[in-house]
Amino acid sequence: MQAVSAYNDNPTLDDYTGFVITMDGSILHLSKAVMSNTYVKDICKGRLSSENLKYYRSEPYDLLDQGGRREFLRAIIGLYRYLNRKENV
Repeated sequence: MQAVSAYNDNPTLDDYTGFVITMDGSILHLSKAVMSNTYVKDICKGRLSSENLKYYRSEPYDLLDQGGRREFLRAIIGLYRYLNRKENV
């Protein structure tokens, strides 16, 4: 949905990136999907795309573990910096 929304805002970008945080019990993951312009355009038109979706998933972060909480916080701060930088470019 993030990519489709970004495509509707600006259909001229080369690619679109979306992020999701998932939680299963006390385990968190940060996921990132990167879609090409062609991929998003095909999805918006209801077609299967011949392009590939690039999907990345972080290591599991266990919130019950102090190290897991620390590493997840580092990942979130990194994501914030990445998103803030992208808005100002």
